[in-house]
Amino acid sequence: MKFNITTLRPWLCAGLFIACATDVQAFCFKVTGVGTGTSSIPQKVANMGYTAAPWGNGVLNAAAGTISFGTISMGTGAEALAPAGTVIASADLPFLDKGMKEPYAANQIVFKCALSDAEELYEVYALPGGSGMFYGGKAVTDIEGAYQTPAMGIAYRITNQKTGLYYTGYWQERKLTSDDYFVVDSTLYIPASSFDSATFELLKTNDVYGTPTRNAFSQIVTPQAYEALRTSGINNTAKTGSLAYAPTPAMTSAVWSMRGGSTTIIHGNTCTLADFDQVVKLPPISVGNLRIGDKSSNTFNVAISCEKGAHSGTATNINDAPVAVGFLVTQPAALSQASTLGLQTSAGGISHLLDNNYGASGVASGVGIRLYAATGEALNLLSSTATTGSGAAAGWYGYADLMGQRGVTTEGNTEYGGTFTASLEQLPGLTAQAGSVNAQAQIIVSLQ
Repeated sequence: MKFNITTLRPWLCAGLFIACATDVQAFCFKVTGVGTGTSSIPQKVANMGYTAAPWGNGVLNAAAGTISFGTISMGTGAEALAPAGTVIASADLPFLDKGMKEPYAANQIVFKCALSDAEELYEVYALPGGSGMFYGGKAVTDIEGAYQTPAMGIAYRITNQKTGLYYTGYWQERKLTSDDYFVVDSTLYIPASSFDSATFELLKTNDVYGTPTRNAFSQIVTPQAYEALRTSGINNTAKTGSLAYAPTPAMTSAVWSMRGGSTTIIHGNTCTLADFDQVVKLPPISVGNLRIGDKSSNTFNVAISCEKGAHSGTATNINDAPVAVGFLVTQPAALSQASTLGLQTSAGGISHLLDNNYGASGVASGVGIRLYAATGEALNLLSSTATTGSGAAAGWYGYADLMGQRGVTTEGNTEYGGTFTASLEQLPGLTAQAGSVNAQAQIIVSLQ
């Protein structure tokens, strides 16, 4: 009897110890509202200026933040046009605005955890390498951190803005610290603003894969990157260094994909900008002279180099894309003011280039810069490069319509050049007012 009692006591103590450990197990919950439930923040926290709302419920393209790059003119993909690693397009992906299809609020609480969980909180991020070659499953050989896409000659790369590390097809982690959350009554609260934003790049690669079609990115069937919280009970299979698959749908914080965006890729024999006058200075002119129709003008030169097989035009041709040139209005204030003043055509072209800060104190008003071809034709300016094949009304001109052939380069390319005139004039229906004028435009050469 004594023997039996002696051996049972340690077993009973061990059983009691295990039961006690279970009672104090930590917790983390997704937060979707204000109230008293496990998925809510208490009114006390809401009174501090925080909010809560339903968020993120998927890991498919339908849940993803939209990524668009407009029109990309790839040419033939020749190394001479763009070496491997050249950034073709880049987009900033702020977590709050682009993490999911529905944006987060900066003061929105997305998780709450027991304070005892503080050492187990990690932001994890990855390309879904387990989904296949176009989703982080196949790296390109000539660019660090870049992976194949469905588009021929184009790789993609995503950078975590807080760690500075490239996303890979394997999970990586960033440990959350007290800077990422706050504590109230032994519960820590994680706002959406604690999660990392990202940079999404498209880069030129010489690796051979993909299709040359204009809508290649429509072939994307799953998202291209994920970001999520990992704790002992949430997304705990997303171990650092393990092949990445989609996280738990309801617990995924960011989903990024080009599927729902607008990106057109044009391949073909093309031209590149060879030379141009970077600064055009216009002589001073009085307000009085501008008001009676006088102008202040100066000329500038532009030259391009065209591959064999390139041809001039503005009409879209899927099988044999022509090349056009245009002058793009790059400054937001100049673009918005031009629209406000009725200087924009129905196709989007801008008749006059306005000052970079038009409307600000000290800046001349009622005046703009008109560009003319050597023939005397007044040119419209581009408001965007996203739409091609829309002709002069949008600001596109076949290069041969504006420039003449000047010779052949040692590489066998044909050079074209033209002289243009920049003319400061009083705007139609307005009265010139004194001030400075400083305007910018970008020369664009693109397949149509």
